[in-house]
Amino acid sequence: MEVDHVFIMTSSPEAAAERLQQFGLTEGASNVHPGQGTACRRFFFHNAYLELAWVIQEEEMRHPEVAGTKLWERAHYQETQYAPFGICFRKSPFDDQQAPLWPDNWRYKPSYLPTGQYANVAGNLNEKAEPMLFEMPFHQIKPEDYPEEIKQPLHHPRNFHSMTKVILQLPDPDHLSPSLQKVIMESTVEVEKSHGPAIRIEFDHGIKKERESFSPWLPLTLGW
Repeated sequence: MEVDHVFIMTSSPEAAAERLQQFGLTEGASNVHPGQGTACRRFFFHNAYLELAWVIQEEEMRHPEVAGTKLWERAHYQETQYAPFGICFRKSPFDDQQAPLWPDNWRYKPSYLPTGQYANVAGNLNEKAEPMLFEMPFHQIKPEDYPEEIKQPLHHPRNFHSMTKVILQLPDPDHLSPSLQKVIMESTVEVEKSHGPAIRIEFDHGIKKERESFSPWLPLTLGW
């Protein structure tokens, strides 16, 4: 499985996006998720993208069709202790293209998706420290391969090209759900112990061995 995008919930989207821009990232198109109660700002790279998401409609987030995602809990992570982020995956050529990535997955059908489309969500949603894990089987292409009508800016002043590793910083990495264990075995996602939860994204194999933290705006560190 391949990382398609990483989302992080934030209560300060403008400040967080401005901080990323000042650091040297080029912002792409933003988006709204009608019926889910969230909006997002996005930064695209050749193989994946980073999404900053926030609450715009609390009532929609608490609706039964959305509540199972635990997005409300992630948005209020300082009170709930849920990990405020998630990872969306694409199937790799080695995956069964018909089968969901997780045997315990459930189908999430948000109203903003076209009729008949859905996300397969892994069954680890009650593991507070773990990220939301999901795939969107109808969206299987990298940003560098997007059709012309939805092309996004991929050049950044920092010259980042591709996400090559996602490191989850968790308080108890020795006790992981089967869903997250499968992700670690079959993708470029790793875990390490920290006070967390937080996330570190490595670009271009971390050749320069440099890092930048985006705390307190985001529980995020970038490495390159």
